[in-house]
Amino acid sequence: MAEEEKRRRLPTKEKRRRLPTKEEILRKAIELYYKDHPEALEHRLTPEQLELRVREGGYLTKAQEELMRGPSQYIEELYRALQGYRGEVAKIVEELRRLGEKPEWPPPSPEELIQRETRYLNKISALEAKIEKTIREKTIMEEKVKAFQQELEKIKMPKEAKPEIPKTELIQEARKQWAIYRNAILTNDTALAESTLKKLKEIRLKL
Repeated sequence: MAEEEKRRRLPTKEKRRRLPTKEEILRKAIELYYKDHPEALEHRLTPEQLELRVREGGYLTKAQEELMRGPSQYIEELYRALQGYRGEVAKIVEELRRLGEKPEWPPPSPEELIQRETRYLNKISALEAKIEKTIREKTIMEEKVKAFQQELEKIKMPKEAKPEIPKTELIQEARKQWAIYRNAILTNDTALAESTLKKLKEIRLKL
């Protein structure tokens, strides 16, 4: 009785593993086939029994062996494969560093990538704002330059010369101013005499 009770308390993993059915083996074989031939899955092509058994490397046998091993052993194999891939990647990273490159390893986390994206977007927004400000300042400066050029053109334009007074008219005007000047002297009108004398001098310069 004690021996029988002991056998009952054995861990379940030591119990005899159930043999997979033909349907389970077939499903697993098709799954393995699709892993190696994703194009078949894309076109919804189902492999025939003969392809699974002979042409494609015995997928039925592989499926049966994998099902017999159980999920725990299969997961261990996957982890060993993962470790091998990590070792290969580490070797590649070291070789790149030896060649003077700077590979980003280990890769950044999703949170860090989101932070980087946010920083880059903020920089882009700041640059766009600077560009818009520069465009506005350039437009204002162009308008000022245009107005300055227009003023400069006005300054460069020759002014219309006043028509010259004929000498006969100047002589008559001189005689007229002389008469006024003489009367101002006789009447002792000093202010009128000075203004008339000034006009006479201007007429003399024009003659």
